[in-house]
Amino acid sequence: MPLNRHALIRYRAIDACLRRRSRRWTLPDLIVACSNALAEAIGSNEEISKRTIQRDIENLRKDWEAPIEVEEQKYYYYTDPNFSLEKIPLTDEDAFVLLEIREIMQSFQEFDQVRELDRLIQKVEKSIKTSLPRPSGHIQIDHMSIVAGRKHLPVIYRAIIEIFTLEVQYQSFHQANKDCFAFSPYLLKAYNSRWYVLGHHHSHGSESILALDRIQNISQSHVEYHTPVSLNIFNYFSNRIGVSGSSTTQSEDIVIWINPSQTPYVKSRPWHSSQKILSVGETGMIISLKIIPNYEFISRVLSFGDGVKVLSPSSITEIVIEKLQTATGLYKS
Repeated sequence: MPLNRHALIRYRAIDACLRRRSRRWTLPDLIVACSNALAEAIGSNEEISKRTIQRDIENLRKDWEAPIEVEEQKYYYYTDPNFSLEKIPLTDEDAFVLLEIREIMQSFQEFDQVRELDRLIQKVEKSIKTSLPRPSGHIQIDHMSIVAGRKHLPVIYRAIIEIFTLEVQYQSFHQANKDCFAFSPYLLKAYNSRWYVLGHHHSHGSESILALDRIQNISQSHVEYHTPVSLNIFNYFSNRIGVSGSSTTQSEDIVIWINPSQTPYVKSRPWHSSQKILSVGETGMIISLKIIPNYEFISRVLSFGDGVKVLSPSSITEIVIEKLQTATGLYKS
């Protein structure tokens, strides 16, 4: 069965405990062990309930045939002292997942990790004494439009992981001249066929977002890396569509009408995770979003033409009206 990373870490922690037969393991003991494993592996402070561990044990029994028994209705142990999750061979489903990953990752050959994927799969093939199918091309991802800038991905990714500053030569869309500055990268993000990197712009003394296709040259810098203290980099883009907008800009409650023909599409593919349906009927659907009204949001509204209408706030409605009038004026002239 498919596993999320947290569950897999808990399973391994439980397995490690039950293989240590020098002590007896209660549910509270296993909860502590799983909590410590999550904290060590991914820095998670997730609170694990008694029910979660009980469910994990049942899944281990059912899906991995783990010989887990309970003694005195309190102590958990393996009846087979030689059992270990690490000794369980890959299933056909596991092999198929590896094949899917291989197919998808073929588009990201810039990363050394991707080039290492085939080597690792070869090791897996030896361990399961079978051969996985070669990439068949049955999964196609259109990356032609994001080729520009992709060459910078490996060095930026390495700078993020190894925590060092970069010297960047950059030419934005709005500047005629190139700019050179030190930049501490935090997070890579792909949006609308472009790669972006969030980080600290040392010359500006603030967070900045760079488009990778506008980077002319990049190298390691001797400037000390700037570590974000109060900035939650993983939630930085959570209150917006796309990438533009400052972290200091406040989100707004935006109400939008969707016409009946576009309603099924917007219901099945929400504009944002904050989307809520306020009403839906024969005259269309009304939704609300709590986001920063940035450039990408306005562009999304305009792309739907007469299929949507911003009902509130009025400040955003006026921006949309102005842009529509400007666009109409181009055709009238």
